[in-house]
Formats: sequence, C-alpha cells, structure tokens
Amino acid sequence: MTATSYNSKHTLAGFFARLNYNFRGRYLLEANFRYDGSSKFPSGKRWAALPSFSAGWIVSNEKFMESLNPALSFLKLRASWGKLGSDRISDGLFLATMALSESSWIMGETGAWTLGLPKALANGFTWETIATTDLGIDLRLLGNRLGVGFDWYNRRTSDLINTGASLPSTFGQTAPMTNYGHLNTNGWELSVDYHHTFPFGLGMTVTANLSDAKSKYSNVDPTERRCDYRYNGKVYGEIWGYETDRLFTKDDFTYDADGRITGYAEGVASQQYLVDKYGQTSFQFGPGDVKYVDQNGDGKIDNGETDTPTIDDPGDMKVIGNSSPRYQYGGRLDLTYKGFDLGLFFQGVGKRDYWGTGQLVNPSFHFGEAYYKHHMDYWTEENPNAFYARPYALNYRSESPNYKRQTRYLLNMAYCRLKNLTVGYSLPDNVLKKLQLTKLRIYASFENLKTWDHLDGIPIDPEVTVQTGDGGYIGRSYPFSKEYSFGLQLTF
Repeated sequence: MTATSYNSKHTLAGFFARLNYNFRGRYLLEANFRYDGSSKFPSGKRWAALPSFSAGWIVSNEKFMESLNPALSFLKLRASWGKLGSDRISDGLFLATMALSESSWIMGETGAWTLGLPKALANGFTWETIATTDLGIDLRLLGNRLGVGFDWYNRRTSDLINTGASLPSTFGQTAPMTNYGHLNTNGWELSVDYHHTFPFGLGMTVTANLSDAKSKYSNVDPTERRCDYRYNGKVYGEIWGYETDRLFTKDDFTYDADGRITGYAEGVASQQYLVDKYGQTSFQFGPGDVKYVDQNGDGKIDNGETDTPTIDDPGDMKVIGNSSPRYQYGGRLDLTYKGFDLGLFFQGVGKRDYWGTGQLVNPSFHFGEAYYKHHMDYWTEENPNAFYARPYALNYRSESPNYKRQTRYLLNMAYCRLKNLTVGYSLPDNVLKKLQLTKLRIYASFENLKTWDHLDGIPIDPEVTVQTGDGGYIGRSYPFSKEYSFGLQLTF
C-alpha cells in the first residue's frame, strides 16, 4: 500500500457593480462591471476589467402597436455585448520551475537526482477573454398562446492561453506560455411555445428549441500547419482522415498459377505504400481489405511526406467530419384532460461525427480480442458485401491498415431520444374534499425509453461527448440504462 498527497493554492478576488434603468416599461438598459483578479497570472497581469451592456425595447408597449393586440400581444427587441474572463489553467505556469526526477545513473544505492531545464518565460500572460454580442427578438402571438424567441450571437474567445509561436529545436525548450490566438463562434437559437385549451377540455402545451453554432481559429501561429493542431481557419472539432472507396474484391488483383497475389489490376492505385512506409511490411492488401481514395493521384496512399500530415501536404487525407454537435434540439408535449396528464420530452442532435477507438467500435483494436456480435458482418468470399474488412491475425491496435481513420467507420452520432414519458391521474376536487385532501396524484415515469440513431447496433450511447472508461476508449464506460418509476403525490 502506498499513499501520496499534494496541495495547491490560488487566490481569486472580484468586484461587481450593476446599473439598471427602465423608462415607462418600454426602454430597458443594464450595465455591469466586473474587476477580477487571479493569482495564476504573473504580477502586473493579474487583474482584468470585464464590462457588459444590454438594451431592450418593448415595442408592443408603444401606442402605435395597440391596434395589433391580441394578434401581436408582445414584441421585444434586445441587444447585448459583454466580456467574461477565464483563468482555467494550472498554477505556477509563469514560474521558471525545474522538474525534479530520479535518473537511472546509480549513486550508492539509489539513482542520482537531477533537475530539468527551467521553463522558458515570456513577458507574461493574462486572462483569456470571451466577448459575446447577441441580438434577439421575443414575440407573443394569438392572444399569448404562441411564443417565439430568436437569438443570433457571436462569441470571440481572445488571447487564448497557450504556447506561443513555434521556436527552432536549437532553442532547447518549448515556446513559453503567452496569450496567442482567437476562437470565433457564430451561432443562433430558436425557441417556440404554444398553449391551447380545446372546447372539449383538452389542454395542450408544446415547447421546442433548436440551436446551432460553428467555431473557427484565427490569429494563431502562422507557422503551425499540422492538421491535428490549431491553424488559421481550422474549424473546431474537425476530423481528418482517409476517404473510403469500398472493400477490395478478387477482381482488383492478379494472381499466379498457385493463386497467390502478384499485383494490382490495371487502374487500381497501389496501397502497399501505406503499410511499407510505416514498417508494417507483414501486411499484404488483398480481397476484403479497405480501399482508400487516392486524393492527389500520385499512385500511393499516405499522409504526406512528413510523419504528421499538414494542411500544405496532407497526402490523401482530408476533413471527413466534425465532432462538434450541430443542430441540437429539444421538444416537450404536455396534455391534460379530466384529471389525466401526459408528458413527453424529446432531445437530440442533428449532426455529429466521431472517430471512436476501442474494441466496441474497432474489431481489430486489440490483438486476440474476441469479436462482438455487431462485428460478425465481416468480409468473406461468401459475404463480399460485408461492412467490416476481412479478419487478419495481425490486424491489431489502431494502426491496422484496414482501420486507419476513414469515412467508412466514422461514427454518425446524430440521434433523437425520448428522454422522458410521464403519465398521471389526479383525483377531482369533489373527491378530494370528501377525503379532506388538497391533492392526490398517481403517476408513472419512464426515462430514456427509446433512442433513434445511426449506430447500426454498436452498443454505445450517442449522447457521449468524450472517450470514457477503459483506457479512454469509447463505449467502455458505465452502461447506459433505462429507468422506470412509479409514485404517489399526496398533499393534506
């Protein structure tokens, strides 16, 4: 048994002020001012002024709008701009600390203790700032039965705390921390609600919302060209990989008299370069293996001349998807009728891609790992239209030539889920009076009752946002569950 401990300390201080103004219920103004300090920044860089302002005009309270009531009972225009700060970094990044470690050089009975080089420091860094501009409109229509709200916003994260521009290796250290680069987000949100009671007594309430946003990096290190890192114009969450054409067939190869593969048929780009370049010479492409698209037409499949693909030379790689959720939506329907009530709540994501790792999504991820049921649709001569490539004894780990990051096995994480269904019944008032009760309701509630997705039987939760569980591999976290509950609400 061993025990370890550590402690850390940092200090925050903040001052806050607010001013509100309302003129005749029509013109609204608000001003906020924050002045925040954090010990995570070097002296002279610890404080940040963070103002925000908002204005609103309730147009429906103007006299010239009275003739539109009740068709248009409420109209409000609003705009806001504000700035917030972030100090979500580790402590002591502005200190030239030297890491202490025990070397393999034995001095007496233990290894010699050594100190690493001190971190390189720049002139200092300060708060990241997030400035948001928002324009919105709120409407109530049809005698307040229908409500609509819409917002457009731009969020600009400036002065990202990160290592600065790349330095030559002869410098001997990584670039010092500094404020470098921006992340620009444009998005919108729409919400709708409708309330109505029918003449025969059925009450109905419908609410729905839909939102979308897209972020891009700008003003980052102009020398940074790696596809897997920040570069100017990079869309946040983008996934680089190969485009999959299909699985090879027997007709794609030529054979000798003994049936051994001697070459590729005319017009088929050689892929053996893909494995030869990375030292996987024991693998020979054949029928049932993945055929990638030769994007640059050079007759070989690779990720460019360097070990890491760059936007200037990505080889045959391209942007194949994006892991950021797009078109997030939700909706609720509530019905009431003579003491009975029904509630349905849906939520989902319209577009999202994910490259998953681990045995559940990649049948070759571990050497000797058994296939799962959904992996059994693999290529054989009797099953040439299979989804998965042919099994291969050395097809292990994520470096497998058949399971390079690609479009064929990219997960489509769009989904719609019935998050909650609730049914109930409340006793009428005349019965409650006899029982000397204020309320008695019985109900049943069902959580996560049904999910519609595009995962083709892969047993993972499409709501997952990060790789979790066994070694960080997707799908190996605590299993997703449905919940059923029954209850009684009683008020005396």
